[in-house]
Formats: sequence, C-alpha cells, structure tokens
Amino acid sequence: MGRSRRSGGRLIRRTVAVSVLLSAVIGAAFSLLMLAIDDLRDSEERAKHALEVLVARTGWSGWSSTSNRRSAGSSSPVNPDS
Repeated sequence: MGRSRRSGGRLIRRTVAVSVLLSAVIGAAFSLLMLAIDDLRDSEERAKHALEVLVARTGWSGWSSTSNRRSAGSSSPVNPDS
C-alpha cells in the first residue's frame, strides 16, 4: 500500500509541474501576441502619418498632373480615407 501512495504522489507532482509549464508557455505566447499587436498599431499610425504628409505635400489626389490623367480617361486615384 505504501508504494501506491508514493507513485500517486509522484503522479500529482508531475501533473502539477506539466500544468505550470504549459501555463507558462501559453502565457508567453499570449504576451508575444500582445507585443505584435502593439507593434502593428504603431506601424499603422506611422503609415497614416506618412500618408498625411504625402497628401499635404502633393495635394489632395497625390498626382502632380491630375488634369492630364483625368482628361486621358484614366480613373482617379483612390481616396486614402476610404
């Protein structure tokens, strides 16, 4: 009987150890995911700012010769706000 109690205690310790390890791995993956999302948000803000600067420097449409392109029948540029 003493032997089965010891092996039961080992099983519990192993189960707890594996659970703690698995929790740590899942927590680390979640942390990495949150960092990646934060980085993407920063990149999006930088891209929006760069687009705003580009539009401010070149005019609304972003074309240097808008009238020539429109008269030639090509489509107008995509609205950056859409």
